[in-house]
Amino acid sequence: MLSPWEDRTRELEQQLAQKWEQHEALLVRDKDSDILVARRLHEEVLSRVQKDAERVLEVHRREDHLRHDGLMSSLREELRNLKRNHQEEILLSVQEALRDLSFRESVNVACGNCPILEREKQDLREALWERERSLEEEVQRRQRMERVWEEEHRRLRERETVRELQESILTEQKRHANEEVLRQVEEARSCLEKEKLQLRDQEATLFRERAVQDLTLSRAYAELERQRVQLQVEQRAVELQQDTSEEEQCPVRDIWDPDSVPDGVSV
Repeated sequence: MLSPWEDRTRELEQQLAQKWEQHEALLVRDKDSDILVARRLHEEVLSRVQKDAERVLEVHRREDHLRHDGLMSSLREELRNLKRNHQEEILLSVQEALRDLSFRESVNVACGNCPILEREKQDLREALWERERSLEEEVQRRQRMERVWEEEHRRLRERETVRELQESILTEQKRHANEEVLRQVEEARSCLEKEKLQLRDQEATLFRERAVQDLTLSRAYAELERQRVQLQVEQRAVELQQDTSEEEQCPVRDIWDPDSVPDGVSV
């Protein structure tokens, strides 16, 4: 049967071990919960950002394609019309010039230096100059349209390059963000492993201290038991000594002593 002091010691040891296990479980649960919450929040934010960026890029891509296709089609159609009209006008101008030249030669042959003929020739020259001027303006307008088309095509190419660069930057940012999340998770896991190792070390230290304490208590119990046995032996020796002393102090009468003979008995 254990003494009250032993019962109290064992009860304290059990309470200490239970509190330590509860503390370790709470630490592990809190760390796991924090890591899961942080990872879930980061994944949600990253998913929203990725979806928004992909949506914006898709809208820009469609707008650029539509704008590019529509502008290219209209420019090509206008250039075809201008080229066709220009060719027709050149052909008509050449035909008119040939007719005028043929008519002028025939008139020169018939009329010589007639004032009316000279006036007609001057009118024809002015009409020819006006036609040349309009043709030159048309050529310049066509060249301007070509420059506008080239400029718009260059801008579209630049926007396409910028879009590709933005997509590559976004992809790189996603990769870095994923690497950062993995790094944070790895750091959290490493910290958790370190804390677990520290808890195990502390638990081992506690077990060693408890083993030392148990050994010390066992030795103390053995010493107390030895002292108790020795005390019992000493008490028994003292009792025996006291009994011996009492026997020695008790008076012993001589059976031949006349005073010790009862009355009526003859010696």
